Amino acid sequence: MAAKKPSLVVACMALGFLASCETSASKSAAVAPPVPPLAPGEELLGRIETLPPQTLADGECGLFLWTRVGNDRLLAVFQRSTDSAILMQLKGKTVRLERDQADGRSFLGIQEHQIVKNLDVTAELTFSGDSVEAIAQGLQVKRASLRLTDRDGWDVAMPVAGLIACQRTTS
Repeated sequence: MAAKKPSLVVACMALGFLASCETSASKSAAVAPPVPPLAPGEELLGRIETLPPQTLADGECGLFLWTRVGNDRLLAVFQRSTDSAILMQLKGKTVRLERDQADGRSFLGIQEHQIVKNLDVTAELTFSGDSVEAIAQGLQVKRASLRLTDRDGWDVAMPVAGLIACQRTTS
């Protein structure tokens, strides 16, 4: 009969126990350097929070794009078809990023490629008409990208997806 090998759980428990032991020799040994702080680009990603609910006026359309940050799904971008700026929630504040450039096709008043900015952040939003599919009262945006750059030049790019929805006109 073959000898049983120690299980991974037992080995991990033993290592954990040994790691928690402290001797006078380990106290005098050099202290390991602290974990380095997050890079500014990682901090930029951490600034993104979910926008509060957004409403549309009768007959108005709006772009709603979500992303994932960690395990959270966030409404990262909102834009009205009647407004060239986009809204984002950064560090607890709803910020307005004004359009600097736009090109490409327009879908229900929303441009395929836009660069928007304020004093602190520049955002480049891109989606392709190939990734847009008609749904009731709007279009589904299956694939898009959002690139944020802060004033120090750190940037982060992330996938986003969502829809361009239109509010029915009530008569």
